[in-house]
Amino acid sequence: MARLRTAGPLAAFAVLVMLLGVFSAGALGYRTGQRAGEATGLSVSQSASQVEAKILAVIVRRNPGATVREFLRFPNQLMTEAERLNLDFRYVMAIVDRESNWHPQAVSPKGAIGLMQIMPDTARLVVDKLKLTGFDAPVPARGGGYVSLGSLGEPEFNLRVGMQFLRWQLDDFGLGPVALRAYNRGPAKATERWPGDTYSADVAQRLLVLVHEVR
Repeated sequence: MARLRTAGPLAAFAVLVMLLGVFSAGALGYRTGQRAGEATGLSVSQSASQVEAKILAVIVRRNPGATVREFLRFPNQLMTEAERLNLDFRYVMAIVDRESNWHPQAVSPKGAIGLMQIMPDTARLVVDKLKLTGFDAPVPARGGGYVSLGSLGEPEFNLRVGMQFLRWQLDDFGLGPVALRAYNRGPAKATERWPGDTYSADVAQRLLVLVHEVR
């Protein structure tokens, strides 16, 4: 196993999390005299840890170069934000899968940034509406691209902005292809039909796979 480093490969860390989850599950069965409330709390915690380990395993399979520094707190944030926004976290994972294949520094030809491929204008809209602090805007480079991705290059910030924007589209268009197109193209073009556009179908297919991988 590779030596674990804060900025090193995530794969070793994912394996470690899985091993700790198995150990905790075994230890739970040997504890005696524990109050019922404590046992229930441990069971819930163990269940969450197992799901987090599965999320990390998905990230490693999709992006073997992912690092601990990038994704250490990601699974917990993903599930916490999903619960707060009433989203299935696997639905969000399917979008990340489609948008960036789990590469935090991904930049599209149109300038969308990060895991959920957020355009700078979209990020500014979310930041201003939610009054988020600590946002560093991306710095454009001459001739295209960016000198710096700013906060959108950080998985946790990118996730928060992307999930909130997705929630707004679901509120406006309901659960289905139109909301996904609104997320991908922008709300103004959500109802347009573009020949060869398979975005919503791609996300749906990835979601089906993730439902089996993470449960």
